[in-house]
Amino acid sequence: MAEQYENNLSSLTQQAIDSRASDKSKNLPEDPTGEYPKTSYFFSSNIAKEARGVARNDLELFSQFEDIELSTGVKVPSQYGKNQVSKSEKGHVWEIDDTDGNERILIKHSEGSGIELTP
Repeated sequence: MAEQYENNLSSLTQQAIDSRASDKSKNLPEDPTGEYPKTSYFFSSNIAKEARGVARNDLELFSQFEDIELSTGVKVPSQYGKNQVSKSEKGHVWEIDDTDGNERILIKHSEGSGIELTP
């Protein structure tokens, strides 16, 4: 059953890509270039996945010293309405999360570096 669902979704996604490529003028009210929505948002809400708690923006933590354990603690999923996410065309992220237990401010470069402020 899961395989059939994946095949149907794949087929629908390909149809959407084909129709968008064949006639970009059908996208006029939203995006005349046909670039948006991104394929990862086909058949889903256009609200940022991070804002809905479906995905999470995290920084990669590194240390030159093996003895130092790097941890950000327990990761609580964000709640819709309490997380504001802004993502640039190139993938830079600005996030303010007021979800209880996950309060943070995140500024992240598209290459992965950034700053995360937590209590």
